[in-house]
Amino acid sequence: RALVTGGAGYIGAHMAADLLCHGWDVAVVDDLSTGHRSAVPENAIFFQGSITDAAFLARVFAAYRPEVVFHFAALAVVCDSFERPFAYWQVNVEGTIKLLHAMDAHGVDTLVFSSSCAVYGHAEYVPIDEKHPTRPASPYGATKLAAEQCIQAACHQFGLRAVALRYFNVAGCCGDASRRERHDPETHLFPNLLAAAEKKQPFILYGADHPTPDGTAIRDFVHVLDLVEAHRQTAIRLLQEPSGFFEVFNLGSGKGTSVREAITAVEHGTGTKIKVITHPRRRGDPPMLVANSQKWQNWAQTFGFQRTIEDMVRSMWRARRR
Repeated sequence: RALVTGGAGYIGAHMAADLLCHGWDVAVVDDLSTGHRSAVPENAIFFQGSITDAAFLARVFAAYRPEVVFHFAALAVVCDSFERPFAYWQVNVEGTIKLLHAMDAHGVDTLVFSSSCAVYGHAEYVPIDEKHPTRPASPYGATKLAAEQCIQAACHQFGLRAVALRYFNVAGCCGDASRRERHDPETHLFPNLLAAAEKKQPFILYGADHPTPDGTAIRDFVHVLDLVEAHRQTAIRLLQEPSGFFEVFNLGSGKGTSVREAITAVEHGTGTKIKVITHPRRRGDPPMLVANSQKWQNWAQTFGFQRTIEDMVRSMWRARRR
């Protein structure tokens, strides 16, 4: 039995669907501030409310006692976090603390946390491993790091066991178009590229003067289906660990893709030439983020991610065309 917070969002909805496909009972918590009710799988129990509402969480845990909590609920837009930093601390940190209290009060002791490579800030070396200094370059990254520290403290004090998965960039879609990325405003690379291809509109490229081979930012992309499978594998492995266990792991492919390479992949995948307009870099955008995920692979006893950038583009393009 699993509880998925943020389960009406892009990754959370894919997580809920994956768990159901593998025989888990699933409940979803989401306040629908950025998520979509239509993305929640039909066979999942749905509770609408915020993780910042302790009374709401108490009712959820009283009605549905999970074995594992997958915690995705968060505010997660880097540039927005500079404009509304207090909101990010309230949801991402205070909300996580209230979730941890609810878990402890109801005897739920296993948590898989959706963290982020944003905790590292600007890379001092690549690929980035878990020993890399954590110096967040945005309020968003700072709140994710603080949430990790709260979870670690709860493991020590309450006897929870938890893993924080620091993943890099996510793309792709399952066969269900209702679960494609639908952020408003959309800030992610591939949805914006595909929208430009579909609507025959220019694509805004933020920063062509990064210290990278082609001048554009480099990111490490993982297919969302690989990512949620990794979360499920992590939960199964985590259930074997003792109380008090806490660890952080990177999740990434170990391969960097530049924005210009992503543009080319979308042009090939859609058969559309994309007009590019260059704007200055966005605040808080590191030039290169590529993961070293060997630590997680060794712990989970699994191999890397198999789906490619081309697979991601094809799946997202199909979802948009339905």
